[in-house]
Amino acid sequence: RSAERGAERGAERAEPAFGRAAESLGRAQALNEELGEAARAQEMARWQGFLYLVGARRERGGGGGRGRTTASSRLTLALRHYDRALSPPAEGSASAAMEECAAACRLDLATFYLSSSGAGAGATAAAGTAGGGHRPPL
Repeated sequence: RSAERGAERGAERAEPAFGRAAESLGRAQALNEELGEAARAQEMARWQGFLYLVGARRERGGGGGRGRTTASSRLTLALRHYDRALSPPAEGSASAAMEECAAACRLDLATFYLSSSGAGAGATAAAGTAGGGHRPPL
């Protein structure tokens, strides 16, 4: 976990606003975990993952060696946050809100990979609307 935080801090130094958003989401997640609000903590993990996916896409689009390295780091962090959001709940069955969040995580990742692979706008649009349109575009 400390290596993850170190990588997050490195990404944060590059962009103060990005760093503040990541830090705020991390604090919100930790607070919800302390309060026992599993569904809210899961949602914060999803939004952290989404933030890093968007950051990775933007850095990759910028080109250059440093942009690819930053994009790779942000993608790694995004996948860690999504992994946390998709992990099964510790105390039995998931609530409807948690299942919906897990489905949204899968859609986010599918949309990212479809758009990254050059599968075309049609596939990306289909993945984006499959969840009822409750997610922001990547």
